[in-house]
Amino acid sequence: MIASTVSIPAQESSDQDGGEWDLLVGKVKDWLEQNDLAELWTKAQLPLKVVGGLIVFSLLATIYSGVLGTINSLPLVPGLLELAGVIWLVNFALRNLIRNSDRDKFIASTRSTWSRVTGRSS
Repeated sequence: MIASTVSIPAQESSDQDGGEWDLLVGKVKDWLEQNDLAELWTKAQLPLKVVGGLIVFSLLATIYSGVLGTINSLPLVPGLLELAGVIWLVNFALRNLIRNSDRDKFIASTRSTWSRVTGRSS
């Protein structure tokens, strides 16, 4: 059978200094004395940068999502933005993709940009 109450006797007061906090502080001090802080910092820089980058990305994604949600909730704005995108695409196609010479220049500039970005020729 399981007892319904548990009685724990009080501990006798002792004259010892410290407790859990002092034990923890002592262990942290011992650990810091055993390790080189500069070495620990160099080892921890990459993980800290990755965590910081993830936090910044998360904040920016949340803000961006909120802005897009606000724009989407306004009447007529999504349709007008879609129309602006279609007009830009038609204008781009007319200027860069209709004539063979313009198309060749566009393809050459795209390849040049790609090779600069990747660092190798395609």
